Amino acid sequence: MSLMSKKRKFLKLLTGLINIKSFGRSPSMASFLRKALKENGWRNIRSASGNVWGSIGSGPKAVVYDIHSDTVRADGHSWKTDPFKAVLKKGRI
Repeated sequence: MSLMSKKRKFLKLLTGLINIKSFGRSPSMASFLRKALKENGWRNIRSASGNVWGSIGSGPKAVVYDIHSDTVRADGHSWKTDPFKAVLKKGRI
């Protein structure tokens, strides 16, 4: 996979995560994360209580990636754009 393809894939993943409002346990966030892990080669994907986990690779060492998938409410802030709609400007989100 080329570097540009990897960047596009990562951008799609990141914007997808930003675009999900997930206050507390979020079935839509869990569903998105399960799909993202599967598309990126993870196996043994499981979820419970809003958490999603799986495994990738093999060998004597393991890496655990722990996420906190709920977001902080954005009320009361003066946002220039919708905080739950990823906007790309000058190469930055």
